Amino acid sequence: MGKRGKKGRFFEYRDERNSDLLRVFRECIMSSPEEESMESVYQRIVQTKSKRFWVSEEQASKVISYMMKGNNIDYMGKNKRKMFEEILSRVTKLHQNNPDIRIFKLVEIVVAQEAPCFYMTPGSAKVIISQIKSKWCQQRLQLLRFLR
Repeated sequence: MGKRGKKGRFFEYRDERNSDLLRVFRECIMSSPEEESMESVYQRIVQTKSKRFWVSEEQASKVISYMMKGNNIDYMGKNKRKMFEEILSRVTKLHQNNPDIRIFKLVEIVVAQEAPCFYMTPGSAKVIISQIKSKWCQQRLQLLRFLR
């Protein structure tokens, strides 16, 4: 189940995103030369394609509607802004071919598509992966204690 982020919003796709991030982490580690730094590995991780856009349909719809009214999103961080610009681009193309479909439905379709990257910093990926690994270790310890 998801968890509230630093701004207090519930992120329903947290576990799926973490699973996707961990999958890419493993792939990058397995394919990385011994001398490659972890900094470089995390950079490759965030630049790798993701299974979907990691934003809720509701949040994406709000932002896309806001952008379609001509409002800018310069107040957002660079990665988040790039993500919404990519979503808007795809929604606009879909809307041209399907003018009768509501924007919310088009956004729903787009956010479920493969994303070109994770739209996060290498530092954020490192923190999330560290949290996943820490949680896994804690669960293993609890299991070992239970089995004694």
